[in-house]
Formats: sequence, structure tokens, C-alpha cells
Amino acid sequence: MKDKISDIFLVLSNPRHKILFLLLLRSGDMISSKVLAEELSVTPRTIKSDIKSMRYDLGQFGIQIASKSSQGYRLVLRDQVQNRRMKEYFQIYQPIRSMMNRKSESITSYAVCFLPGSR
Repeated sequence: MKDKISDIFLVLSNPRHKILFLLLLRSGDMISSKVLAEELSVTPRTIKSDIKSMRYDLGQFGIQIASKSSQGYRLVLRDQVQNRRMKEYFQIYQPIRSMMNRKSESITSYAVCFLPGSR
């Protein structure tokens, strides 16, 4: 099993997968495919397909994507240490709920700023 956090973005080569990962990491709770699709300007079917592909890639790091019908998806990390390390590495300090309350700032715009090479 891989453990180096910086390798996650090497494995997730599709930019949309990287953004999905960050949105799920930031959320901490279930987030529906409809909400994710709206943020990324794709269809819910595309999100489902992306999640299916990402499950294998993230599994190499001990990260699972849990899903519940009509509720959505969420990341399941190995433990609190991995959770803390991931959030520190990707500089995630604020719950997504407070981000959604801001009309002027898109979650996607926020997530994109953390992609390698975007700074």
C-alpha cells in the first residue's frame, strides 16, 4: 500500500478526479453526485463513472469512497492520523458547509487552486 500523500495526484491523472478528491476530502460528509456534477459542470452519470475509476486508484493509499443510495459519496480514510495528514497537506481547514454559504466563491474554483502548478 502506498503511503506518500504527494503520490495521490500522480495516480489521479485526470484533473477532474483530482478536484473530486479534494471536494470529497473537504466535505467529510456525504455529498451527492448531483451536487458534485453541478460543481464540475458534468452529468451525475459522469461523476459515477469517475468515482468508479477513482476507487481503485485511491485504494492503493488505503482510501475508500463510500456510497449510499440517494445520499451520495464520502471518503473513508484509514484513521484520524491519515485524515489530519491529508488535510494538512492539501491545506483544508474549513468545512465545506461554510463554503457553500458563500455565493461569490465556487467550491470548484477553491479546489482548483490546490492542483499542482496552479499557484
